[in-house]
Amino acid sequence: MAKKKGLELPINMIIVIAIAVLVLVIVAAYFTGNVGQNTQTIAAQSAWNNYCGQLRVTTGGGNNCISSYVGSNLLNVNGNSETLDQICATAFGSTVATSCASKCCGTPS
Repeated sequence: MAKKKGLELPINMIIVIAIAVLVLVIVAAYFTGNVGQNTQTIAAQSAWNNYCGQLRVTTGGGNNCISSYVGSNLLNVNGNSETLDQICATAFGSTVATSCASKCCGTPS
């Protein structure tokens, strides 16, 4: 009778496959870890743009807009109530209220 041999993989091939799987897992973890943060930033920017667009239209922009800007106004972002200043920090990384008001009203800070 002829002996039947099983499939043989060299040790080097097993190591290469293990490293490739590890790299794929790391890449997938990197992208999925940032997706939630990006979604939150997009939602914050959308809420910000809606509010600020309405504010510019109703006040005519400029100094009238800045004086009407209230950083403590609450907006709904993904089901959470956040102040304009919190949304500004999330969307643009700015925590200075006057800078947020200038961004909202389209005036130089």
